[in-house]
Amino acid sequence: ATGRGLGAHRLMLRLAFGTAGSFALAEALDWELSFLIPVLVVQLLAVMPAAPRLAQGLAAMAMFGASTYLALTTSGLLAHMPVLLTIAIGVVLFLAFFLQASGRAALMATRLLISFGIIPVVAVQSPDIASDIAFLILRSGIVAVLWVWIAFALFDQPKERRVGEQRDHLARTRRATVHEAKTQLVDDRRP
Repeated sequence: ATGRGLGAHRLMLRLAFGTAGSFALAEALDWELSFLIPVLVVQLLAVMPAAPRLAQGLAAMAMFGASTYLALTTSGLLAHMPVLLTIAIGVVLFLAFFLQASGRAALMATRLLISFGIIPVVAVQSPDIASDIAFLILRSGIVAVLWVWIAFALFDQPKERRVGEQRDHLARTRRATVHEAKTQLVDDRRP
């Protein structure tokens, strides 16, 4: 197989392994919300061209924590004011859908949709278990990032493809720099 074909095969292997493995482990451990881990694994693997570095993985975990905490705090503060809670949820969901539609911060949008789609409903119906559900969502996010690292460790991209992607990135960067320099020269010549 060519480098491109091998890369596509490895992507499929990562997706299959990450989804099946994470779901099987969550079910074997009898975790609540076991479906959420494979959903997040697929979401992360689909958008990551390479294994996340340690800082990126920790940042993803922190973003899970922040979105979950924000949903829990908002729900706790506004649970007794259903109109304000509904408005707050609507604004956050609108922002999340806007982020997804624009193609920016798709992972953060997914985190907001999951957190604000589940936690406020639980907080209104059963406020005593809202923090437990928030913990389960946070745990799912952390475990999903760990599964992404495992999937990339087992089925990494072929070296030729990584080199080709780096070369393409450098070429795009050079073109952008040359374009900026030309624009600056033209701007400097204008009176």
